[in-house]
Amino acid sequence: ALHLIMGWEWMGFKIPTARRVAILQYENSEPMEKTRLKRMCHGLQIAQLPQGKLSFVDRKNRINLTLKKDRKRLLELVKESEAEVIIYDCLSNFHSAKENDNIQMRDVLDSFSEINALLGTSCVLIHHFGKPSENQRTAYRTRGASSIVDWAVTAMAYTVRPHADKTLRQLQFIKVRDGAVPKPMLLERDENFLLELTYEETLCPPERVVETLMNMGGGVDKQKDLIHKLVNEIKCSERSARTYIYQALKKGYLAEVKSTGRGKGYVIV
Repeated sequence: ALHLIMGWEWMGFKIPTARRVAILQYENSEPMEKTRLKRMCHGLQIAQLPQGKLSFVDRKNRINLTLKKDRKRLLELVKESEAEVIIYDCLSNFHSAKENDNIQMRDVLDSFSEINALLGTSCVLIHHFGKPSENQRTAYRTRGASSIVDWAVTAMAYTVRPHADKTLRQLQFIKVRDGAVPKPMLLERDENFLLELTYEETLCPPERVVETLMNMGGGVDKQKDLIHKLVNEIKCSERSARTYIYQALKKGYLAEVKSTGRGKGYVIV
């Protein structure tokens, strides 16, 4: 929202024109929202917000789009805000329909589309993911009916990346209706709740892999032993651990050695 109202580039995506934004959110308390907004403005060095560019719709205006009268009321609230982009946080707060029912959910979602069509607005709709499970792809973790993702023009998944020292998030585009799908982004959140692009190699540089291997006696006969050690120390996935080892190997910090079995081990160069 802040990047939209300032007309500033966001995560490499250009925002050519500053936009008026309205937020309808029922997840956080007003004091929490004020604190986050103040911290974000401090981090972005925004001394004063542009007049009339950002508005929060009163939390007392609860909306249930399952009811026709509330659809009309939401239309009036958005119209009154004079915003061009509306952020709804989150979907479950705007209906009483069965979340797994495709027909009922599509009926709710079409209410947002109708407001966009009538007022010329765009919207960002936040929706929670289901709990992660092993071998489950991110794209299939969206909670509820498949019509939710079908309705969206663009769908982005924002998920936690475990790490011992950093606050990391993964931003993945799971659907883009018109245009190329951007690559997944690894983001680091700072003390002001702001996100910056970061990269895998900065989370565990080759020197960290060498240090871990040194603590294991300078070498291992089995790759899985080093992988498990990195997973436990850095709080990363096994896939990430393999990436860190490959980077250290590619840059000449490690050398492969034959294992006693069919696998491979590593020693420090």
